[in-house]
Amino acid sequence: MRKIIPALLLLAATLGALEFTDQNGNKLRFDRSVKSVALFPVPLASFSLSVENNVSRLASVHPVAKKNIERGMLGKMIKGAASIPAGGIGDDFTPNIEELLKLSPDLVVQWGMRGEKIIEPLRKVGLNVALVNLSGTEEDPLFWFGMLGKIYEKEQRAEQILQNRAEVRAKIENFAKGLSKKPKVLFIFGRDKSYEAAGGGTYFDYEIKLSGGQNAANFGGFRILNKEEILAQNPDVILLSNFDELTPRDFFNDKILKNVKAVKQKAVYKMPLGGDMWEPPTGESHLGWAWFSVLFSGTAHINLKDEMKKSYKLLYDYDLNDDEIAQILRFDLNGESKFYELFR
Repeated sequence: MRKIIPALLLLAATLGALEFTDQNGNKLRFDRSVKSVALFPVPLASFSLSVENNVSRLASVHPVAKKNIERGMLGKMIKGAASIPAGGIGDDFTPNIEELLKLSPDLVVQWGMRGEKIIEPLRKVGLNVALVNLSGTEEDPLFWFGMLGKIYEKEQRAEQILQNRAEVRAKIENFAKGLSKKPKVLFIFGRDKSYEAAGGGTYFDYEIKLSGGQNAANFGGFRILNKEEILAQNPDVILLSNFDELTPRDFFNDKILKNVKAVKQKAVYKMPLGGDMWEPPTGESHLGWAWFSVLFSGTAHINLKDEMKKSYKLLYDYDLNDDEIAQILRFDLNGESKFYELFR
């Protein structure tokens, strides 16, 4: 009997253990459920809120993630989201160990591709660290959802979210295969007195091609462009990111840029902003693909409003109304742009 009791205790401990592997191949094990997580990669805040639907285990998020929560709809859709702390991490992802230890998270999730300088200090003080990466492919967000499902012990819910994402992706891919003409698309970020464009090997390049376009940028990575270079690229469509304040009207009223094909045809669009941004890898990226696909083709082959309502109910248990959809789609900025009547 004495031998049986320790064996039973060991079995109970094993059954209660939480184990997962991060994106760098590091294995992590906890003897109990994770009660508190600090998420430093910006996109993971909204991923976490969609898997959990509450803030109870979020010890801290990156300051930029907190700003995104406040300016988007997450603060409205998830109770307490606007009050999530943004401590223990700098804008450059350098950890503030003193602040972080006060928060005392069970787990810290940090970028793994930015070097040991932002990882080693965390491990040095005994914190559990899981690493994720950003490589410009869809494999990253798929991994993040799966890992968070394991951390929160909600793998079935994460799988439901991924299934919905995959279904939308399949619709977009199947439609794009049948397109005979694919517009040249330039993804632009506003920089101080200049512009930056996303080229090959970026997530933005992946999204453009997935959704039936071709990237007008003939280079890899990101590159600063002036107005004359944008004119030389002469894209059919210009997409403006949520990372800056550029609007379609800035292009429509510009003496040089008004000669670009996309500007002449008013095919310039500000990216939607919902629970999170739609252009980087987020939990709402699939809605961005549907939006791209309609605008690139000029065909309402997919009902974006229905997809939004379905996804927001799944991700956030929230029922979108038509006014909120118009707000997310930025009708105030995009209302006069080409094909936007397809979303009314």
